[in-house]
Amino acid sequence: HIHADPLHIRLTLTNGFNDLPKPTPQKRLPSSTLTDLLLTNGTWHDLLYYEKLDYSILELETKRCFKIPFINLKTEEVKVVSVLLPKESTVADVIAAVKEQVPLETPSRQVRLVETWQHRVQKIVPPSEPIDNIADWAFRAEEVPEEELQASREDRLLHVAHISREIHLVNAHGTPFLIN
Repeated sequence: HIHADPLHIRLTLTNGFNDLPKPTPQKRLPSSTLTDLLLTNGTWHDLLYYEKLDYSILELETKRCFKIPFINLKTEEVKVVSVLLPKESTVADVIAAVKEQVPLETPSRQVRLVETWQHRVQKIVPPSEPIDNIADWAFRAEEVPEEELQASREDRLLHVAHISREIHLVNAHGTPFLIN
C-alpha cells in the first residue's frame, strides 16, 4: 500500500520496449479506471509507475511544475529547486521562486535562467518569457557574476564548454558556463 492521498499520486505507464517509465505521466481522467489505464490498443501493461507529490494533481491542471538545478558561481550544483507556478507565469516568476529557496552569496545578487543542451549554453532566457514556452529539463538557474553586472556595452559574453578530443571525434562534457 502506498499510504498517500490518491490526489497526491501521479501515475506513469511503462514503455513497452524497455519497461522504463514513459516521459509524460498519465493525465487525470475522473471517469477512467485502472483497466482503462493498463489496457491500450488491445495490449495489457503489467507495470505501472507512481510518484508521491507534495501537491494535488488537481493543481497540475492550472499550474506547471519545474525541477530546476541551481548552479553557484563556481559552476557547482547547489540544489535542485522544485517550483509550482500558475501556467500563465513568466521566467521572472521562476527566478523569484528559485531565489526564495537557495542561499545566495549576496541576497541582492541577480539570478538568471539558462538553457543548456548537450553540455553547451544555448541562451539566457529573458525574464519576460512565458513558462509555457520552456521545457524544464533543458534549463538551470545560476547566479550572475558581479563582473557581468558591471560590464559595458563593448564587453562580450563568451559561452564556454569543456571538450575532449579523440581521433575524428570531439565530445562536449561537464558544466558549460559564461564569462565576460
